[in-house]
Amino acid sequence: MAARKRARTSSTGGSSSSRTVAPTITLDGGEACPTKQVALWRSGRLTDTVVTVEGATFSAHRLVLAAASDYFERHYDHEHMRDADHPKLLEHVTAAAFEPLLAFLYEGRCTFEESLLAPVLRAANYLNVAPLERAAVLALTERLSPSNALTAWTWGEELELPQLTTVAKETALRGFDEVEKIEEATLAQMQELVADDRLTAKSEEAVFSAVARFAEAKQPAEVELLGLLRNVRFPLMSKDFLLGTVRTWQLLDTKAGQALLFEMVAPYVSGLVQQPRHGLRERFLYVMGGSSSDQSERFSSVEIYDVQMGTWAAGTPLPSPRQGAAAAVLGPKIYVMGSFVAETHTAGSSVDVFDPRTGMWAAGVPMMQKRDSAAAVTVDGKIFVIGGHDGDDTLSSVEAFDPETGAWAEVAPMATARCLAGVAVLDGKIYMVGGMDDNFQILDGVEVYDPQTNTWASAPPMSTRRVEHGVAVLDGKIYAVGGLGDHGASPLISAEVFDPQTNTWAGVAPMGAPRAAYTLNAMRGKLYAVGGVCAAAEELTVEAYDPQQNRWESVAPMAQARCRAAAAVCV
Repeated sequence: MAARKRARTSSTGGSSSSRTVAPTITLDGGEACPTKQVALWRSGRLTDTVVTVEGATFSAHRLVLAAASDYFERHYDHEHMRDADHPKLLEHVTAAAFEPLLAFLYEGRCTFEESLLAPVLRAANYLNVAPLERAAVLALTERLSPSNALTAWTWGEELELPQLTTVAKETALRGFDEVEKIEEATLAQMQELVADDRLTAKSEEAVFSAVARFAEAKQPAEVELLGLLRNVRFPLMSKDFLLGTVRTWQLLDTKAGQALLFEMVAPYVSGLVQQPRHGLRERFLYVMGGSSSDQSERFSSVEIYDVQMGTWAAGTPLPSPRQGAAAAVLGPKIYVMGSFVAETHTAGSSVDVFDPRTGMWAAGVPMMQKRDSAAAVTVDGKIFVIGGHDGDDTLSSVEAFDPETGAWAEVAPMATARCLAGVAVLDGKIYMVGGMDDNFQILDGVEVYDPQTNTWASAPPMSTRRVEHGVAVLDGKIYAVGGLGDHGASPLISAEVFDPQTNTWAGVAPMGAPRAAYTLNAMRGKLYAVGGVCAAAEELTVEAYDPQQNRWESVAPMAQARCRAAAAVCV
């Protein structure tokens, strides 16, 4: 045999049916020796060297070892080593890890228990077996999770493996709330995590709590602790948490600590708004229902875009197909309201409520008014559903759902009836942008609703009439994009933006393709245009607009072409 040691009992042997079989992993990517040479090694014939690891001895051929490992090449090529004792590996290599490594040198691949993946990586790194090191790094990255990210990050740093270091850090950033034993992170790692805008946590309070656990376990020097805390965004925390938890934390109960805290909460006191981390902002875009471009088929399917991963996945379908529905997020739940009822050619008033935490839909309180092609937003803890069409008339009415009372109530109507309009919330006010009135006229006008006074007022009109267009708020400005400008005309490609500071609209870069009857949503500093129709053709493409670059670029498409879908963005 290649290894002169006591053979281990096979995990599949024996008569006991209750024995647990350890999961195994196979790594490949090496260069296999000729079959005859492998057979000679396996039988222990004509070998010319022995490697000792933890007291176990492994027979091998010097040429094979030297050809596949820089470490062994240096060993056997050294003039003092050629006739010296056989090599003894005393550091960074275990017998359990060397056995599959040796198999990899001969056969180009090896299979071993998954629990040995880290020791095999260390052995490959120490012995300079580059193909095995690459395969092990890839296998580790595929198995990364918040529970092992810190450990893998440390391995990457110790073994000087930048790919592993980067992926492990990103895994810890994405799942910060789930990182186990955060107190075992190094100070440098904790600094990098908390300073990164991509850190994803349920709240900034959770970020501080993790930092506190780390600091209480590691007891860093005060200057190091204060440097770490400078990366925590205190103005994003609630007043109760700041006063009840942060201010009374024992490690901040120093002159320097209180001075830092006063400095960090100054924006909170002055009313300046600190931007949330990208990782704390909405991550998932739900696109729900819709129809084919000719409206011959309605959908109940749901697709979810993960902006962080850049991928789409199927979601829990709606209880029934919905076309022309409105959607809004209230708390952790998504509300989908109204729709076009194809069977009766009227509108619906029903409401479906989805809880992303459970993945379940439930029936909500129906609206007071049947509505198709309405607009919906959330302001001050209430959902406002505005305008739309009831099957006979275009509506100017508005109703609001209060979760505390569990009921809908009418509020002030718009001056102009609108359906297929765009809606946005800016500075606590609702902007209804464009759409089509009860005379089928396509509008450029804008109305603004103030929930505090329950009144509507006019705002500057767009430069272009638009219906079935996309409207969204990004960085304190309202964007209106695409849609139709005239009945029977092709969809628009143009885009314009309203700046409340100048109270004017201005053109920005057009989309890559014209589209109407689509959804436009803001996520993490970009606008995402999804689905719709393009010159009467179904449109699967998705485009993202970057205001910093003033350009659109394609991103991953949906699996289902759809228009007139409802969309909502969630954390």
